[in-house]
Amino acid sequence: MERRRHIRRSIETSAWLYQPDDGRPSIMRSADLSLSGMRLTWLRPVVPGQPLLLRVHLGDNGPAIECKGRVCWCEQLANKMYRFGVRFLDMTDDETAQIEEFFNVTKARPVLAAV
Repeated sequence: MERRRHIRRSIETSAWLYQPDDGRPSIMRSADLSLSGMRLTWLRPVVPGQPLLLRVHLGDNGPAIECKGRVCWCEQLANKMYRFGVRFLDMTDDETAQIEEFFNVTKARPVLAAV
């Protein structure tokens, strides 16, 4: 079984996803979040290895972090939607600290199942 560098937290937050070929960003909700990535659900498939730009909102009134990411995996769900994982690529120490503070404030639960 693959081990993750950081614990994923079962938390929903909004994110804007910018793909290189799209003219405008797409908004979606996360299924979980960690210091190194997140899992998202969307209407369209994404290609593993694909680079992305992300803007992740840490709560309704919290800060937003912007970073580059890369799609790690993608799978189709029974409802014809797609779930995929993104690894953050260029997080600053300040942005990592903002995510840690967000976890402390929201008391997000660790995700026990490997996804």
